[in-house]
Amino acid sequence: MSILHALPPCLLHRPDTRAKHNLQRVYPNGQGSYDEVVKNIPRWLEQFPKSSTKVTISSDDIPYIKESVLHLWGLGIKEVNINVVFEDVWKPGDDERFEDQLVGLADEIIEKKLYETYSCSFFSKMLGYPYRDNNNWCGAGKMLAVDHLGNFYPCVRFLGFSLQNRTALVLGNCFDGIDRNRLRSFLTLDMVSQSPAECIDCDVAMGCAWCQGANYDCADTATIFQRATYLCKMHKARVRANNYFWNKLGRKLGKDLRAESSGDGPGTC
Repeated sequence: MSILHALPPCLLHRPDTRAKHNLQRVYPNGQGSYDEVVKNIPRWLEQFPKSSTKVTISSDDIPYIKESVLHLWGLGIKEVNINVVFEDVWKPGDDERFEDQLVGLADEIIEKKLYETYSCSFFSKMLGYPYRDNNNWCGAGKMLAVDHLGNFYPCVRFLGFSLQNRTALVLGNCFDGIDRNRLRSFLTLDMVSQSPAECIDCDVAMGCAWCQGANYDCADTATIFQRATYLCKMHKARVRANNYFWNKLGRKLGKDLRAESSGDGPGTC
């Protein structure tokens, strides 16, 4: 049985999201890559059937969010990990449009019982509580990136092509090894050391992410200890939609799903 034949009818023949993909994923000649990527997904899933995908949303992508998630599920990808960008790209009203998209997605998931088979990280039981620990969100410094010259970087976001305002931050190279003094600051990072008071004391802080590379690029000085908070309104919109999802699904199933710490209810949709 082919992947497409195994899918529920509600995920087939979604409105075309080719335009969404081709907003950024283009070849040097300007041609979009959607058709080539989609053509190879069945082979990828055949070889790696438990694979997931990662989606990053910016302002121009907001109108496509609901259909993009449903479309990815319709291609046979059961787990969609998704987040918004950390940079200063958001326009007035984006948070409201974002929430509308997530509420619409929640309604379709619940109506079609898609939560039984598919997952999307936009909806999580652990989202929207005060901070319970002081860990660092980002893994920069523990997931090295290497360029063609053999230079080591804290992650790919610290290479020159990922930065707009700062120079690349090199931790060493494959000939001389890692400079432990340069690495030390990354190993000491935690939430409190880089967050303003409004983030530390926020009632819905759980699940609000940050990127060390974006922090470095957006900071007033060349530091990794100044948290970029441009996604604040977007995170709060996600929390509202997340509450809507779990409350509505809980009423349908007759359970208080947010009160379940583990076990019989979906932990992440």
